[in-house]
Amino acid sequence: MRIQYKSKKNKKNNDECWSDKITIIIKTFQRQHLLRQLIESIRNKYPKILIKVADDGHAPSALNIDNVDYYILPYDIGLSAGRNFLLNKVKTKYFVLLDDDHVFIEKTKLDKMFNILEKYRQIDLLSGRVKHIRKNGTSFSSFCGIFEYKGRTLYRYANRNRDVIGGMKIYDIVENFFMARTKKIMNVMWDARLKLSEHGDFFLRCKRQNLTVAMDYDIHIGHDKKTTTSICYKKHRNRSIFYHKLFYKKNNISRIIVVQPNNKRVIKL
Repeated sequence: MRIQYKSKKNKKNNDECWSDKITIIIKTFQRQHLLRQLIESIRNKYPKILIKVADDGHAPSALNIDNVDYYILPYDIGLSAGRNFLLNKVKTKYFVLLDDDHVFIEKTKLDKMFNILEKYRQIDLLSGRVKHIRKNGTSFSSFCGIFEYKGRTLYRYANRNRDVIGGMKIYDIVENFFMARTKKIMNVMWDARLKLSEHGDFFLRCKRQNLTVAMDYDIHIGHDKKTTTSICYKKHRNRSIFYHKLFYKKNNISRIIVVQPNNKRVIKL
């Protein structure tokens, strides 16, 4: 089911030159209060940019917000299937992937991301830093790094890059906040079997497709970790161990070793 809201023509905006080349996609589940917060933060910076939302929650109700395509999907179809559905709806050259608990902040610069991808055609996917916003302060995530297989052990070398292009570091895996070339990601997609724990699997397959993945450390997205989520959401989120095991099995992994600059951590299932 699709519910579409068109933007008001007289609305002031700062995204005239490039917004028609980008679509934002957001998969949401049982967190409409966070989704509304995110969309309002987007509209404060980029009033015209098209947003597509896929909601597979229980009894969802579409948000009446300008220039949003809101799709109601079958209940609990999963994160990966929902993203695939949205990507298949994208008609623009680029798309931006967001989680529903993200929030746009001062350094969320989609215009800069667009200009970088236009200038550096060899970059397929461009990410930024994720700034966790908690009640007692803020901190930055550091999920970027490179992958190496040794037998059935997958090593993830955190904060280690492969190259630099135009001042941006090249990684194998970055955050789940990025702008990418739509056609390139259409060749990768997400594995619909993974309702959760899709992050590592997606970027492993990007690596196998020889996609160039970059990060600009001057671009940030907020991550709301201070707002309480529902019991229903937490119950579904707690199923992640099942999907972790599926991720290990399909990629023939027995363990993952995360190597930090000063230590290493072994993850077994």
